[in-house]
Amino acid sequence: MATHDRFPLLHKILLLLGVSVLVGAAFLGTPDRSSAYSIDPATVTGTETPDLALAAADDHGHPQPEQAVAEPQEREEVYRVEPGDTLSAIFDDKGISVQVLHQLLAADAEYLALETLHPGTDLTFRFDPEGTLEELTLHLDPARKAVFSRQEDGTFAYQQIETETHWVLNVRQGTIHRSFFASGKQAGLTDRQIEEISHLLKSKIDFRREIREGDRFAALIAYEWTPEQETGRYHIDAVSFTRGRHTYNAFLYTDGNYYDENGESVLPAFLRWPTPPALPGQLPLQPGPGASGHRPQDAPQRS
Repeated sequence: MATHDRFPLLHKILLLLGVSVLVGAAFLGTPDRSSAYSIDPATVTGTETPDLALAAADDHGHPQPEQAVAEPQEREEVYRVEPGDTLSAIFDDKGISVQVLHQLLAADAEYLALETLHPGTDLTFRFDPEGTLEELTLHLDPARKAVFSRQEDGTFAYQQIETETHWVLNVRQGTIHRSFFASGKQAGLTDRQIEEISHLLKSKIDFRREIREGDRFAALIAYEWTPEQETGRYHIDAVSFTRGRHTYNAFLYTDGNYYDENGESVLPAFLRWPTPPALPGQLPLQPGPGASGHRPQDAPQRS
């Protein structure tokens, strides 16, 4: 039996062309494996490449300035002397050597401002950037301070600095009730002032035995002030004490001594400027206006 070809020649040609088209389409449509597996970082959310310039940005995207390393600076420290303090202990606490302390004491040998410190004195220490003491200031009172400054050779030089001051006169007066001390305190006198007045008139009055209820007293006292506050310094310009029918007076004259209304000294040994002695750690009081021939403004003058 003769076999018949199921696919005529034309069909074979068409089939061959169809297969060729399919194979060509398959090759043309295959993606590039290298591009299929390469990922553009900019197209993937959350995986952007960090920008080093923005790494130090703040919350608003503004670049932060670089932090500069702080250089050592001069510094000042203030210390208020307390009961029981010693200069050596204070310096040790501040890390200041014994050698520096000895240099300061040498500079203070003539003035003795550092000899004894009293509670309440303020000390200001100024250090250079390396921590070396450059200056020590003692605040003696609101108008005066003693300054020790380091010199080029390492020693210290002393200088006293004073603020301009003026004197204000006040009258303290009262009547004796029980004792002069109690009545003086009530009139505004300090313990020291009461003691000074008693000393001024001790050759005229025995304050322990002779004063009586109703005796009267008055004191004219000049107080030193800066433009802002009182310095704590004063001097007694005049004192008057009336006991019964007798009145006893003492007046400060321009020579620094006290006399009665007849020009006689009120004390066998003259008492010059009966102001409190220099407190420990303070400079000795300078001669007052009377000793220098100049009296406080508005102070009474002797004729």
